[in-house]
Amino acid sequence: MKNAMPATALIVEDEIFVALDLERILVDAGYAVKAIAADRDGAIDAARDCSFALVDINLRDGPTGPELARTLARDYGVKVVFRHRQSRTDRASQRGAWLCPQAVQRSGHPGGGGHCQRVGGG
Repeated sequence: MKNAMPATALIVEDEIFVALDLERILVDAGYAVKAIAADRDGAIDAARDCSFALVDINLRDGPTGPELARTLARDYGVKVVFRHRQSRTDRASQRGAWLCPQAVQRSGHPGGGGHCQRVGGG
């Protein structure tokens, strides 16, 4: 029986220590990490052959994460999980990530259009 290749991740995060932490977690879980990108251009350059991406909402080039997610899903077939750190003053119900198999926000919100599922949070 042939061993399957691990799913390949793209980490899109502008805070390097957070990105390295995510990389360690993914590698420990058996995933391959192709690249860490801090902005939209870096993510697009690395997107080919990635199975999924962890994408922060606010990147080095601004709040480009949602539009980047659309591009990754549409043009590269990459599944997207939004990753966004929120302040302690945010309500617990707003914490967590959105798992978006097709990474679309028809309503302009990560949970819009019925394509996304909330993971984590309260």
